[in-house]
Amino acid sequence: MSNQFPPPRRDLRLSSGVPRIILLVWLIPFMVFGLATLLAACGGLIQPMSTGRIAPDGESAPSAAADFALAMEESAPPAEPSGGVNGADSGPIASAGQSPVQQGTQRLIIKDGQMTIEVRQTDAAADQLMLITIDFGGYVIGQRIWTGDGGFRFANIQVAVPVNQFEAALRAFRTLGVVLDESASGQDVTDEFVDLNSRLGNLHATQMRLRTFLEQANTISETLRVHEELTQIEEEISLVQGRINYLQDRAAFSTITVNLQPLIPTPTPTPSPTPTPIPTAQSWRPGDTAKTALVQLQESGQSFFDFILYNGIVCGPWLVAFAGLGYLGYRGVQRARRRSG
Repeated sequence: MSNQFPPPRRDLRLSSGVPRIILLVWLIPFMVFGLATLLAACGGLIQPMSTGRIAPDGESAPSAAADFALAMEESAPPAEPSGGVNGADSGPIASAGQSPVQQGTQRLIIKDGQMTIEVRQTDAAADQLMLITIDFGGYVIGQRIWTGDGGFRFANIQVAVPVNQFEAALRAFRTLGVVLDESASGQDVTDEFVDLNSRLGNLHATQMRLRTFLEQANTISETLRVHEELTQIEEEISLVQGRINYLQDRAAFSTITVNLQPLIPTPTPTPSPTPTPIPTAQSWRPGDTAKTALVQLQESGQSFFDFILYNGIVCGPWLVAFAGLGYLGYRGVQRARRRSG
């Protein structure tokens, strides 16, 4: 090898007959050989990552493809939500149509309403409610109509109307009768929707990388490991996609539950006649009768003697005086007859 190196520069200078172009042509093979050696060394370092490494027991061990995919997933920047807030059409959700959040014009709100209405005829009011729902572009989710005590009809109907017709539908339902109870609620799911889309974008990116590693796998164990992780990612994608679809559907149509109850007249109480007691035969008790007679005799005797005593004291002197005067008059009349006779 030492004989192949060019002679010292000092000797070249002394040899004026060797042109410099010949020196450059002489150095080119050595430069090509060095570059080829460097590329071969780099190729030996990169190849084990794709072909697998040898385990201590002689079996081909799984490569770092799956770990490398997970590391790339953690280090990758968050992907933009599919059809994000700005309404981009680059993602798996863009085909489902733009939601209110994707249009960037309003928040994603899930609205629900509850109403209890008193009506004169339940069946007619239920039919009218369904017609109103259809006119607003909605549909009936479920209904139940039954007959209660006294033959009165009741109904429970749940409908869905477009979110932009929610307030108008409530106003129309109020015309069916007398509103006894009404409530409305809303849930803002905009942040959850955006987070789910961002998470879905990352999952799709990871899915594509795992499929690439699956195509490059050269051993059965490596293929099984990558396929298992790919299956988990696809299941998570299905769950996230289902939740996104649910939020889109619930935000697009608001639900209203209407309870219809009839107008039940208050009955006027009628006075009930007082029952006449029916006389019943009583057993004869002479002892009680004798006791009652003795009591009445005693009371009447006391009353008689009280009368005699009272009148004797009050009227007795006058009676004695009148009796005396009458006697004197009678004696005078007798004396006069004797003298004349």
